[in-house]
Amino acid sequence: MGSDPKSGRVPGRAVGLVLTLALAVLGSGCYTFQPVQVASPGERVRARLTVEEAIRQSQERGEPVRNLEGTVTGLEGNVLDMEVVTARGQTVQQNFQFATRYSIPMSGIESLSLRQLAPVKTGALVTLLAAGVYLALDALVIDGGLFGDSRPIDVNPASPITPFRPVR
Repeated sequence: MGSDPKSGRVPGRAVGLVLTLALAVLGSGCYTFQPVQVASPGERVRARLTVEEAIRQSQERGEPVRNLEGTVTGLEGNVLDMEVVTARGQTVQQNFQFATRYSIPMSGIESLSLRQLAPVKTGALVTLLAAGVYLALDALVIDGGLFGDSRPIDVNPASPITPFRPVR
C-alpha cells in the first residue's frame, strides 16, 4: 500500500480499501454489558430489578417491567435516575424519540451492567466485512474480475463455457 514512485500518489485500490475499512468501523460495532456497582450520568446501562421493585414499577406504569435498558440521567443518594427510550420516529424535518424516566432505589436493582464496546468481536466483524467488500469490488470493478488480467484457464470470454461435451 505504498505510493506510486512516479507520481507520489497512493493507488486507488489502497484508498478504496482504507475508506471501506473506515466506514465499516464507524458503521458497525459489537457491544456487551459488563457488571458494575455504580454508573455515572450519561452512561448506557441495563438494570435488572428485584421482584419487589419490578412489581412496584409495573403497578405505577401499568405494564410489566423487570429489565430496563437506558441512559443514566442522575444518581442522587441511593436513587438511580434513568431514561428509557420507548419509541423512535422521524418526520420529513426531524427525528424524534419518546422516553420514560425511572427513579429506582439501588436496593431495588438486582444487577447493573454497563454497555461497552467489545473490541475482539468488533475487530472480527470489521475484518470479515472489509474482506467481503474488497472481494465484491475486486470481482465487479477492479481489473475486470477476480483474476485481473490473467485468467486461471485459457477461456475465450466471447464463447459460452460448456461443462461437458455432448457424446454422439
